[in-house]
Amino acid sequence: MKVLNFFSWIAIVILTFSFSIKSTRFKQNTFQAIEIDSVVKIAGIQNEFIIDYQFLENNVYVEISKIKKNYYLKTVDANNTAESHLLDIKPTDLVKDVSGNVYVLTKDKAYQLKINPFVDFDCFYTMEHFNKFIANTIQIKPDYVLTQNIDKNTKEYSVLLNKKDSETQKIVTINYLNSISYNAYEQKTRGSKEIYKHAAGYRRYFKDQYSWSYDRRNVNLRTSPLINISSYSQDSLIYTFDLLNKVLITTNIVTGELKELNLALNHDDKPQVQFDEFTKEYFLTANEKGIFVVYKINLKDGTFTDKFTVKSHLFPEKIKINDGIVYFTSIGENGFSKLYGARMF
Repeated sequence: MKVLNFFSWIAIVILTFSFSIKSTRFKQNTFQAIEIDSVVKIAGIQNEFIIDYQFLENNVYVEISKIKKNYYLKTVDANNTAESHLLDIKPTDLVKDVSGNVYVLTKDKAYQLKINPFVDFDCFYTMEHFNKFIANTIQIKPDYVLTQNIDKNTKEYSVLLNKKDSETQKIVTINYLNSISYNAYEQKTRGSKEIYKHAAGYRRYFKDQYSWSYDRRNVNLRTSPLINISSYSQDSLIYTFDLLNKVLITTNIVTGELKELNLALNHDDKPQVQFDEFTKEYFLTANEKGIFVVYKINLKDGTFTDKFTVKSHLFPEKIKINDGIVYFTSIGENGFSKLYGARMF
């Protein structure tokens, strides 16, 4: 009887310990899941196609749209008062730089938009100049400028620190070779040609004017890997989201210290990182089994703290998050794109 009680006690301890482990793992992998039912149409009349939009300060936003063969620029203030302006150019996108300036892009030019006191174009740049010096800038400080760049030939992703008052402009370079150094070749199969692209490797190094170091690792070969990497900067930290390799790399600009976290990412359908300028939080948007989902990212450990699902619109485009609201454009059955918004919190 005592032996039976002893083994029974041991079994209870094992089961309790096993349950505690499962409970711990369960807590680590769980997050608050919220299904968003209320999706509100923000803009777009019956025959209007919303091309793009951008938010400014004080809940003012601008949008570009097309009605029949004409293109329009519309500004909407916090009181929902709209002003519409006919454009004599063919716009493709609206882009906002780190200083808050908005640009209307065309095929070969970028027009800087002037809002106050009247809506007008202040100046324009060639797309080559815009992409190199304006669009890729992620932070501007009194003594330095941070820019990000992807080399067209080597596919090397870089974050560059250009010191303003120095003869040596590129003082610090932080490079991420994002497994996209392709070795492409052709193979004939039953008279047809198939192109195979493989990743050659992955490396990262921190370099300054005194020393440099790097680490290199081998990665599994992938077929046609996608470039999906972007950086954001807050104060002295650079957050680089490498969604291809599913890592978040935090770089301290002052000390050069690198911290790498694995992202709890299981989405292959072109996930994107969104930054809420109002709440200073980061989100991941993706399609999960055909359903549009939004995750809040925890920068401390790379996990997701909240999950929001939007089942009413399966294939949203031009996704942006502002003040806890996810905005997107969606094409209806009639073929016209409208702007929608759904509050997450």
